[in-house]
Amino acid sequence: MQHRLVELLVFEAKARAVLTKAARALAAECATGVQLSAAAHAFVAANAAAAVDECMQLSGGIGFTWEYPLHHELRRVFTNGYLLGTARSSRALFAAGAGW
Repeated sequence: MQHRLVELLVFEAKARAVLTKAARALAAECATGVQLSAAAHAFVAANAAAAVDECMQLSGGIGFTWEYPLHHELRRVFTNGYLLGTARSSRALFAAGAGW
């Protein structure tokens, strides 16, 4: 169980680092700001649903009830994936910006 929690903590640290770098690049109006934000979105979109699912498993399944806040987070992840695009679309934007 500790290893599973550490993996979630590592994902959170990686996501925070990539999002911070993208936000700083956009705030400084760097040329790579759009590419970094596409990379950040691709990373988070690819791993967020698995992370929330892991949290539900670690909570003993109570997260599957509609009233529990963890279930709201799961619905938010799926809604954001639908509204903001998938990891594949962000990777395509990153590749186009990099000239691939």
